[in-house]
Order: sequence, then structure tokens, then C-alpha cells
Amino acid sequence: MIDKLVPASAALTDAAPVLVPLNPGVNRPIVAAVVPPEMRGAAFALPLSVFEALAYALFNLAAGLLTDVIGTRGVMLWIPGILMLVNAAFCTVLYRTYPADVERQRTRLTEGIR
Repeated sequence: MIDKLVPASAALTDAAPVLVPLNPGVNRPIVAAVVPPEMRGAAFALPLSVFEALAYALFNLAAGLLTDVIGTRGVMLWIPGILMLVNAAFCTVLYRTYPADVERQRTRLTEGIR
């Protein structure tokens, strides 16, 4: 089964160095635009410190355990590849509510409402 996924795994592995660095440029402007200025530091610190640290720890644990079961190719397809696609889908959903959220935040800032 895994051998059939090798072309997909190779494509995602080749695309990862280009796609992974794009992630902060996609989700961080969303946070900056919809979070009140006085809360932006905390809004950036929480995901960058806690969530990413947990994600890296869980990735390493899961990758080690899964490598014994599905091999390195399968791990590199499923963990970074598929999870990045799930993240892209999630960010796409965020962009559906983004214009209304930005407008709401602009209104609050111009009216002095926090």
C-alpha cells in the first residue's frame, strides 16, 4: 500500500520546502487583523510557544512509533503532508469569516470599543 503512495509522498516532500514557510504568512495576518492591538502579543505567543511546542513533541513521538508500522515514506506522507493539507483546509474556512471579522474589529477600533 505504501509503495503506491510513493509518488504522492515524493510530490509532497518536494513541495514542503516551498509550502511550509508560507503557513505563517497565511495565518498570522488573520490573527493580527482580528485581535485587538493590546491582545496581539498574547495571541501570537500562545500558538507559537505552546501549540507549536506540543505539535513538535507529538510529531516526533508519532513519527517514531509510526515508522515501525508504515515506514519512513508513509510517515513523511501522512504526518507533514496530510496534516499540511488539513491545515490549508482549515485556513480556507477561516477566510470565509475573515472579512466580517476584520470589519468588526475596524469598527471597534474606530469607535473606541475594546
